[in-house]
Amino acid sequence: MAEPLDPAGWQRDEQAEARARRLFDPARRAGAEHGPDAMLEVFAQHRLLAEAAEAAAGYRHLTIWHGDLESDQDVERLGRLTRLFWEHPAGHARSTRGGNDYTTFVAGPPSQDAEQVLAEVERLAATLDPGWWRITTATA
Repeated sequence: MAEPLDPAGWQRDEQAEARARRLFDPARRAGAEHGPDAMLEVFAQHRLLAEAAEAAAGYRHLTIWHGDLESDQDVERLGRLTRLFWEHPAGHARSTRGGNDYTTFVAGPPSQDAEQVLAEVERLAATLDPGWWRITTATA
């Protein structure tokens, strides 16, 4: 039997929804009981656990807190980092995540290739840093 459809007509993945509820429900309870900071803390804990699981599988992370891109120079700096990351010859599995003020580069297995890619991106980031960036690695 096919999965039920949601109101928009998309096929629902009930297992994925249950996993999401298991992650979100504790954060929602924390927020209701202790306020928004507690909710954000639960989400931060989930993010760190997910990063640790990825690191154990050979993935490595590099996060650059670059702030909002407000000038052409800001856009060019991030563009150079992104091009280096995607065009580097070592490694295969890559992804980026982030928001308007940060970018996380994820490279993985094998971990040696991932470390090589991210070390080069980190070196370039250190030279491009206009003075306010935070550059952090997160590996197990």
